[in-house]
Amino acid sequence: MSFENPTPVKKTEQHESRFSLEKIRMKLTEIIGHNRYQEVPSKNETGTCPDTYEVVVTEANGDESLYIFQQAGPRAESTQISVCYYSGKVTADDVSGGEVLAVYDQTTQAWGNLERNPTTDQSTKTTPTPTTIVSTEERILTETQEQSYQNMLAKFTEAESVFGTTSLEETLRREEENIELALERRAAARPYLTAIYVELAQLNDDASYPPQLKLTIWHTSGHLTEEQFDELNLRRKKLANLLGALNGGKIRHNLNEL
Repeated sequence: MSFENPTPVKKTEQHESRFSLEKIRMKLTEIIGHNRYQEVPSKNETGTCPDTYEVVVTEANGDESLYIFQQAGPRAESTQISVCYYSGKVTADDVSGGEVLAVYDQTTQAWGNLERNPTTDQSTKTTPTPTTIVSTEERILTETQEQSYQNMLAKFTEAESVFGTTSLEETLRREEENIELALERRAAARPYLTAIYVELAQLNDDASYPPQLKLTIWHTSGHLTEEQFDELNLRRKKLANLLGALNGGKIRHNLNEL
């Protein structure tokens, strides 16, 4: 009796859907339009195929933009590139808006580049590639007001679960006991906060308002009631304060007035 030897599985096959650091940089350069960006160091993302990779671009007016490459996996359902726009430096954490710029379709193994919001685009526009992926903005339009609200609540619950607490006192205690572990928790939760910034801005904005007003006042043309927006935006501020801004190895938690 003889048995056929199974075809050995190449070690590289399990990484086919993962992007190497080199390919991540190439894609970011394509999306941004140049490679004049500053990489954001993160000790948790030092592998050859990092889950998250972030770069900062200084715009012509001096403001900074944070571009985030997020690989599909435990922290994200899909591989995508998003951007958060800041008024001033990223370290000040004064976010004025954000959007998803590209999503990778695992089935077709192709990128779908999305049109930028014309009120926030400060770089060369990217021609959209035909894709079957539904963007966040398109999905929002098909949802009811209540569905959008409930989806946002679920996003907050997930983000807070990953971070591990909603208490500032507990957060400060964790940092005193083990700053390295606290930084790891912060790094794990940050992509969720970024996604919340992006979607909440889209839910509250019809693309006719300037970036600085996306998350400061409720817009009647948005997809949320005023009460829903106020509740979600307050929760967004609290979560941003919990994660804080990293300056000189220390975390500052007084980013938003509550």
